[in-house]
Order: sequence, then structure tokens, then C-alpha cells
Amino acid sequence: MCFIVKNFLGFPISKIRHFVVQHKVVLLFLLGLWVWQFILMSTWLYKDQSPPQWDQSVHLSTSLHYKHALSSLSLTDMIVPPRYPGHPPYPPFVHYAMVPLLFMSDWTGIPPEDAVTLVNLFFIVLLSFGAFLLVQDWRGHEAGVCAAFLTGLCPPLLGYSHEPLVDLGLAAWVVMAYACWQRSDHFYDRSWSLGCGAAFGLGLLSKWTFMFYVAPILWDMGKVVFKKYQAPMNKNGWGAIGIGALLAGPWYSVNIFSVLPRIVRAASLGAQEGDPSVWSLASWAWYPKLLWHDLFLWGIVLGISGLVCLVFFRPKHFWVLAWWFLGAYVVWSLVSNKNPRDIFPALLVFPLAAAFLPKRVNVMAAGLSVVFSWLVTWNYVGHAMPAQPFPWPLEAIVQKAAESRGPLSDPLSVLSLPANHDYLNGNNLRWTVEKMGLDDVIVPRTKISRLGQFSEFVLMKTGALGPAGTIARHEEVRKEILAKPGWFGRAFVELERWALPDKSEAVLFHRRKNIKGLAPYQALSQVLPHVSFEGLRVYEDRHYVQRANQKTAERTWLVVRARKMVLKSLELTNVRLALNGFLAVENERREPCLLRLHEVFVESARISEKAVADFIRSRAKNVKNVQVEFLEKNQLSVQGQIGVVPLRVLMELGYHQEDTGEPFLRVKLVKLKAGGVPLPLFFLGGLCEKSVRLTPSRGMPFFVYFSGLSTVGHDLEIKEKKPGSSHGPKEKK
Repeated sequence: MCFIVKNFLGFPISKIRHFVVQHKVVLLFLLGLWVWQFILMSTWLYKDQSPPQWDQSVHLSTSLHYKHALSSLSLTDMIVPPRYPGHPPYPPFVHYAMVPLLFMSDWTGIPPEDAVTLVNLFFIVLLSFGAFLLVQDWRGHEAGVCAAFLTGLCPPLLGYSHEPLVDLGLAAWVVMAYACWQRSDHFYDRSWSLGCGAAFGLGLLSKWTFMFYVAPILWDMGKVVFKKYQAPMNKNGWGAIGIGALLAGPWYSVNIFSVLPRIVRAASLGAQEGDPSVWSLASWAWYPKLLWHDLFLWGIVLGISGLVCLVFFRPKHFWVLAWWFLGAYVVWSLVSNKNPRDIFPALLVFPLAAAFLPKRVNVMAAGLSVVFSWLVTWNYVGHAMPAQPFPWPLEAIVQKAAESRGPLSDPLSVLSLPANHDYLNGNNLRWTVEKMGLDDVIVPRTKISRLGQFSEFVLMKTGALGPAGTIARHEEVRKEILAKPGWFGRAFVELERWALPDKSEAVLFHRRKNIKGLAPYQALSQVLPHVSFEGLRVYEDRHYVQRANQKTAERTWLVVRARKMVLKSLELTNVRLALNGFLAVENERREPCLLRLHEVFVESARISEKAVADFIRSRAKNVKNVQVEFLEKNQLSVQGQIGVVPLRVLMELGYHQEDTGEPFLRVKLVKLKAGGVPLPLFFLGGLCEKSVRLTPSRGMPFFVYFSGLSTVGHDLEIKEKKPGSSHGPKEKK
């Protein structure tokens, strides 16, 4: 370790000074390129007034999460990434690079969506400089400068340069890793070898897909591991691997077990979105068809011409570029979820190859790339998403909803949005709420199984609702809203409407204050999601001693008693609940719809060891021979078998309330054994201890309180700790 740190820190000073003196003219050209990129980006941001789209909003929300984590000095939030539906957790490097720009936005008043985009200038500098280093080592200064211009102004990069995405940062580290590796001469040069390791580690911290683009470097590292090289190449190679592991290892060791399943799940979403089957010709033709869309005719012609020149004159360099492109193409064609950005770092092979055209031809091509970049910025050349000169009123919509909440409003007001439009969707509406600091009162939701469910507000869009494969349910919901006369009109009232730039309208509805709801015993067994009852009894009580949130409490509580309750396949017996703020209505199909629920107080319930074992079997299909045992001190022992490997997990359960009165469950992992061998818990990171907050959230917009939680014999019991105390209502006779 001392060797790595000493040599790595001693690397840049003298060599950088020598490099600057030797390449003064080259650096002036590169400086001009970066100034031009700043002009292009500033022009685009001035012209474009559209809100961020789906993935862009997720990355903005993630960077805001890290900003709050740094402000609050929460170590867990600094390390563990937030989770968003349909997205795997992303490594944090690019998001942390955005955080200073979010602070700058607070100080200057620049919209945060525009401010964070400036981080792309750093990655453009890195990418174009890496392209120069790579091609200069192969063909000299002039070709290196051409490569910097052709790569730094290629069509896909121009499209991503003004978007808050991680893909440009990923591509920059891919190019820089190749440049350092090439100059290290298969890890012969110590300084460039360590630079390659640093680029490798930071690339992995930018996006976990990094390794799919660097097949030649991985091959060389494999030779080092299997001792195919001699000193100093073997020694320097281990230095590169050590630097990469030192940078990326801590984050992956903490998050790998939570990230990996979500990566697999996100990669398989393509089947739901209409992407072609992996084992079909359409799947293997998907990315080649994008070449015209991404590179345009002139980019394809220049790139292929350069590759032809490489075949005839530089076969060694052609081999590197071929594996660079083919490795990524094969991997992403084998993944069912297709995305144009996945192939972007591999597309850089084409502008790099164009730098190998005969002299003057590549210089002319570099000059034309400057002209082309200006035409793209001003929409004179086709662009997938041209600049939108008109703003969308998302902030006005959210502000109107926040102002319309009453004194007895929901603890967390759900704003249902039956739309998935490019510029009006759940992700960018959530980002709007978060940047306005209203995420503790307003929560957008787009997954609508039943219109009005737990909703205080409904936002309807007229006109186009989004991509055809994702809006079938949204179109049904819109018809239900517009049906006259209908139940929706009796339950909701229009607040305001806004004209949208796509010639449509956004209409905000608010739940009425005085609604005649269904009798609780008619609706309760049908409206609570994923809940069923046996032996159900329901009655009202006006004298209940309130144990929950005083701000939203109503005078009348519902008391629910059931012999058995099944919650998402978990069976509870002898259940007694108290519900506050319960309101359900019936739609046109005579289906009960639960519009509102403020609090659920679980007074008593029992959960047996068998019920927990059955629940684990239903959720973890690959775990066999599950056995559960409740121990003293609220501990739970779970034994099972995955394949031929026996597992035993010992965990501790606890129910707590913060000083503010907010409830949460804590699950702490105490021991873990596989095959009878104790495993270190450090590598599980944040999975060792989880706090499940029982406060309002998107899926559960109400409070849940327990009277107490303890293990009693073979049962887990929810019950008041002090015997003989009575805090709930007495059943009416």
C-alpha cells in the first residue's frame, strides 16, 4: 500500500510540467475546443426551457439526496444510494460531482437543472484530452488534436452534454482508462499504469457498466493476476489493480448485495417495455440500427473510412478499437432492456477511428465537426429532442397543491398522475417537489391500480400521455375522470388548469371536503391493499384515547377486530386495530375505493413462527427447509438452505418512536452463518441494520403505530408492555 501511495502521489508533478511545455500549441487548440463547448452548452441552456425527463430527473433527485446527506453529515446516506422504481442504485461519483453545483444554484439562483449540467464540461475536458492522449500515442500530435475535436463534438456527445446524466462521465473515464493503459505499454510504465488504475476505479464509481467497455484492459489485468507478465509489468499491473480496488472497493463492498438484485431486475424490464427477445435477430440488429440515429451519415462515413484505414495500416490499433466496440455490443445485445445510452461509450470508437484518415482529410473533418456542432445546437440538423423554448408549469402545479391542503389534510398528500409524458411524468414531478422542499407534504404517484386510491389530488393531462406501450392504464383512468355523471365528479373538484406547450392542458383536481362515504363494515375488507380478514368486526368509537398524530386526528375512530388477518401472505391472529381518517367511496363498477386513511394503531396481534416461515417461503423461492424460532430479547433465528449450502441468520427486532413521535421498526443482523462458518458482517454494509419507517410514504401514505413488540414463547406479540393498562376504546354492547 505504501508503494502504491508513494508512487501515485509522486507521479504527476514533473511529468505534467514537461508535458505542458512540450505541447503548448496543442493545449491552445484543446482550450479553444473547451471554450467552444461552453458556448454550445450555454446557448442550449438559454434556448431550452423544458423540464428534465425520466432518467434525468432520477439523477437530479439522487444528487439532491447526497447534498442533504453532506449537509446533515449522515454517513449512511452518504454511502447508501437512494432507490427509485425501475432504476438500479447508481454509484455516486457523478452525483457527488453535481453537489457543489447544487450549492452554487442556491447561492446564485440559477435553476438547479441547468447548474448541475455544467459538470459535463469537466467530463468533456477529460474525454477529449483522453482521446488526444490515446491517438497521439498511436499517430502523433496532429491526429491527436483531430481525435479530440471529432470525439468531443461527435453527435451523441452533443446530445448528452446538456443533460444531467451519468453516461458522459462514464464515457470520459472509459476513454481515459484506454489512454493511460495504451501509454503504459501493457503496464510497463509505472506512472501510466497507476493512472489507468485510477481511471478504472473512478469509472466503476461512475456507473457499474464500466467494465463492459474495457475488454482489452481486463484481458491485460487477467494476465497480471495469472502471472503471465514479468517485473516490472507484473508489479505495475498489481499497482493499477490496487488503485482501482482502493477507489471503488469500499462503495461496492457496502452496496453490492443490495445493488445486484436491482440491477438484474432493471436489466430484465425490456420484456415489459416491448424490447425484442434476446435470442431474436431483432435484438442483435437493435443497436446497429441506432448508428444512423446517433452518428448521422457523416459520422458513419468518417468512422468506417477510418476503420478501413486502420485495417490496412495499423492492425494493432484496430484490434483495440474492435474489442472496445464489439465487447459492449455483445453484452448489451444480450441484455433484454435496450437503451441508446448503453452503447454510447462504444460509439466513440467511430470518431477516434476517423482521426486515422489521411492527413488534411482528418483536419478537414475536425473543422467540419465544429460547424456541425453549431448546426445541431440551433436545430438546423435533426435532433432527437430539440430545444423547447417554452417552460412547463410543474412548479405552479405543485405549489397550488401545497397551498390547497387544509388543516385536517392527509399526513402526506398523494398527487396521482395518470400520465407518462416526456415532460410530465412521475420522475420529474417528484424532482420538482423535492427541489421546492415540499417532499414532506406532497408525493407524486403514477402507478394507479384504482383511481383515487389514497389520493388527495389528481393531475390529469389532455392530449398525448406518453410512449404507447406505457399508457394503456393511464388512458383508462382519464376516461373515468371525464365520464359525466360519474363518481369522480362527486368525490373530486377541479382546482385549476394550465395550458401546456404541446397544445394540451394539465387539470388539477382536489378531493372534496364533505363526501358521503361507504359504511366501514361494507368497505374495509375490500379496500385495504393486500389485506384480507376472517372473523371481522368493525365499529366506531368517539372516545378513543388518541395515541397518534394529533394534527390529523379526527373525533371518530374505527375499531377493527379480526380472528385472522393476512397481510401480503403474512398471517396475524387475534388482531385489534384502530383506524383514523378512514374514507371510502364506490366507483361506477361498484368497487370500493379507499380515498383517505390517516393513522393505523395496532393495539394487539400475534404472529407465529410458522406464519413467519411461510412468509419467507413465499417471498424467497430459492430458500428451502425454512425454520423460524423466536428467542428472548426480541431475537429471531431463521434457518434455511440455498442449494446445498445451509444458512442460519440471527436477527434482532425492535419497535421505536423518535423524539418527534415518528414510529419505526428496526431489524438488526446479529449473526450470519453459511455452511456452519460465521461470515463477517462488514461486507453487508447497510444491510446489517435496517430501519423501516412507519411514517407516510408513496405506497403507504399514513402512520402506523404499535402498542409494543416482544417475543412471547413461540409467538411475536404486539401488545402494550404494561399489563392491565387500557388505552383503546371499549367495545360497545
